[in-house]
Amino acid sequence: MRDQLALLGISGVIVTGAICAAAVLYSSASQRESSASNEFKGHATVLSQTFMESGQIADEFERKPSEELVKKHAENNEHQSRH
Repeated sequence: MRDQLALLGISGVIVTGAICAAAVLYSSASQRESSASNEFKGHATVLSQTFMESGQIADEFERKPSEELVKKHAENNEHQSRH
Protein backbone atom coordinates (compact mmCIF):
# COMPACT_ATOMS: atom_id res chain seq x y z
CA MET A 1 0.00 0.00 0.00
CA ARG A 2 2.80 2.38 0.89
CA ASP A 3 4.53 1.66 -2.44
CA GLN A 4 1.32 2.34 -4.34
CA LEU A 5 0.87 5.70 -2.60
CA ALA A 6 4.49 6.61 -3.31
CA LEU A 7 4.06 5.64 -6.97
CA LEU A 8 0.83 7.67 -7.15
CA GLY A 9 2.57 10.71 -5.62
CA ILE A 10 5.56 10.46 -7.94
CA SER A 11 3.38 10.04 -11.02
CA GLY A 12 1.30 13.04 -9.90
CA VAL A 13 4.44 15.16 -9.66
CA ILE A 14 5.58 13.98 -13.10
CA VAL A 15 2.18 14.76 -14.69
CA THR A 16 2.06 18.16 -13.00
CA GLY A 17 5.59 18.92 -14.22
CA ALA A 18 4.70 17.89 -17.76
CA ILE A 19 1.64 20.12 -17.72
CA CYS A 20 3.71 23.05 -16.44
CA ALA A 21 6.39 22.50 -19.09
CA ALA A 22 3.73 22.41 -21.83
CA ALA A 23 2.18 25.60 -20.45
CA VAL A 24 5.55 27.39 -20.49
CA LEU A 25 6.16 26.34 -24.10
CA TYR A 26 2.66 27.47 -25.12
CA SER A 27 3.13 30.77 -23.29
CA SER A 28 6.40 31.56 -25.04
CA ALA A 29 4.90 30.66 -28.43
CA SER A 30 1.93 32.92 -27.71
CA GLN A 31 4.28 35.74 -26.71
CA ARG A 32 6.23 35.39 -29.97
CA GLU A 33 2.98 35.50 -31.97
CA SER A 34 1.84 38.57 -30.05
CA SER A 35 5.13 40.35 -30.67
CA ALA A 36 5.03 39.52 -34.38
CA SER A 37 1.44 40.76 -34.56
CA ASN A 38 2.37 44.04 -32.86
CA GLU A 39 5.31 44.50 -35.23
CA PHE A 40 3.05 43.86 -38.24
CA LYS A 41 0.51 46.34 -36.88
CA GLY A 42 3.24 48.97 -36.59
CA HIS A 43 4.35 48.40 -40.18
CA ALA A 44 0.76 48.58 -41.42
CA THR A 45 0.21 51.84 -39.53
CA VAL A 46 3.34 53.42 -41.00
CA LEU A 47 2.36 52.26 -44.47
CA SER A 48 -1.14 53.67 -44.07
CA GLN A 49 0.18 57.03 -42.86
CA THR A 50 2.66 57.21 -45.71
CA PHE A 51 -0.05 56.36 -48.22
CA MET A 52 -2.30 59.11 -46.81
CA GLU A 53 0.57 61.60 -46.99
CA SER A 54 1.23 60.60 -50.60
CA GLY A 55 -2.40 61.26 -51.45
CA GLN A 56 -2.29 64.66 -49.78
CA ILE A 57 0.92 65.59 -51.58
CA ALA A 58 -0.57 64.47 -54.92
CA ASP A 59 -3.73 66.52 -54.31
CA GLU A 60 -1.64 69.52 -53.35
CA PHE A 61 0.49 69.10 -56.46
CA GLU A 62 -2.59 68.95 -58.70
CA ARG A 63 -3.74 72.26 -57.24
CA LYS A 64 -0.37 73.99 -57.38
CA PRO A 65 2.48 72.10 -59.08
CA SER A 66 5.95 72.87 -57.76
CA GLU A 67 9.37 71.29 -57.69
CA GLU A 68 9.26 71.24 -53.89
CA LEU A 69 6.15 69.03 -53.92
CA VAL A 70 7.78 66.67 -56.42
CA LYS A 71 10.77 66.29 -54.07
CA LYS A 72 8.46 65.82 -51.09
CA HIS A 73 6.51 63.12 -52.95
CA ALA A 74 9.75 61.36 -53.94
CA GLU A 75 10.98 61.43 -50.32
CA ASN A 76 7.65 60.05 -49.14
CA ASN A 77 7.80 57.21 -51.68
CA GLU A 78 11.37 56.45 -50.63
CA HIS A 79 10.32 56.32 -46.98
CA GLN A 80 7.41 54.04 -47.90
CA SER A 81 9.63 51.62 -49.83
CA ARG A 82 11.98 51.23 -46.83
CA HIS A 83 9.13 49.96 -44.64
